[in-house]
Parts: sequence; C-alpha cells; structure tokens
Amino acid sequence: MQKEQPEEIKLLLLGESSVGKTSIFSRYIYDKMDKNISSSIGVDFETKIIKYRNKKYKIRLFDTAGQERFQSITHSYYHLGDGFLIVFDLTNEHSLNMIQNWIESLQENVEDCKFFIIGNKCDLEDKLIPDDVINTKLKDYNKDKKLLYKTSALKNINISEVIEIMIDYIEDPTSIIKKVQINNSFHLKHKKEIDPQIDKENKRKERCC
Repeated sequence: MQKEQPEEIKLLLLGESSVGKTSIFSRYIYDKMDKNISSSIGVDFETKIIKYRNKKYKIRLFDTAGQERFQSITHSYYHLGDGFLIVFDLTNEHSLNMIQNWIESLQENVEDCKFFIIGNKCDLEDKLIPDDVINTKLKDYNKDKKLLYKTSALKNINISEVIEIMIDYIEDPTSIIKKVQINNSFHLKHKKEIDPQIDKENKRKERCC
C-alpha cells in the first residue's frame, strides 16, 4: 500500500525584531521556549509533520530577521510563502505601528497573499496595549476580514491553533470570511489529530537537534 505523502505548506513569520518570532518558531517546531533566545540573523527554517483533519501536512516554517539591515534578505523569501504570520509584541506599541509597513511590503511583492496578524506575549497581562488602540491601528485591515490572534510562545497559547487556521485558510480561503477576532483564549471546535508514528518521529527529531 502506497504511503500517504504529506502536503507541504510553507509559512513565513514576519515582524520587527524582538516581537517573539523565534520563540513562536521554537515553540511550534520543538515545543520548547528559551527566555534568553537571541534575535534571528537572516532566515532560518525547519519542518514539522502533523496530521490535521485526517490529512498529513509537512509544515515548513520560516523564521525571518526583523532588523532593517536584514530585510532585503527577508523580502527575497516572500515568494516561497503559502501563508504569512505578521507578528507584533502586545506590550510594544512601536511594533504594532510597524505592522502596516510589513503588510504593505508583503502586498507589493506577493499577489493575493494570505496573512494573519499575530499579537504575541499575551501572558504579560499588566502590560498589554489596550484592545481599542489595536483596533484603531489596524482598522484598515479589519475590512479585509483578516483575523488578529493573541498568542504567547512562553505559555504556549494559540500557537498550534493559529497554524491550523492558516492551513484552513490556504486550503479554502472562504473559510476565513468572518469578523476580526481579538481574544486571549479562543477555542476552536476542531482539534488537531496526532498520528502516534508522526508524534514519535517529531520527538526523536527534537532530541537530536
């Protein structure tokens, strides 16, 4: 019997330096988080095989540098992405202000790009930018039905869920025709199904990296 070949989906993490892209990358790929992790230089990528909605996927996740001096390198990878996660720091208003620049840069280089806006570090509840400020800053993109999710790489909040929703969006763009959500702890009706063999392979890979 022929083995099911996983469908490859390439996702790019974009955003300013220190917003938590590398932490999201590490949490999703390795299910671990280093509080002292340093900023990325250039572009790094890794793959993870999952089973979701009774189908196998090879998620190739790219972690890109946010510093201005590396952005020409980051831009050269835009054409590879099936979807994009544009990340800002929920405690840093400058990173929120820069979201528009990232979106415009992406739209200039990628036709019909599929992206989500990710507010990371939602665990820092006493330092969060107020929701009304976020809504005001991003109001031009709300009309495009883009979803805005809050995540925490440190606490592992909504990391896998955002990837799953992006898979749905890529597979069926009409699945994302809904209002913008800003919610700390949304719960999806569907859950990722874990294939025991795939889970074993991912754990073995984590041990050897």
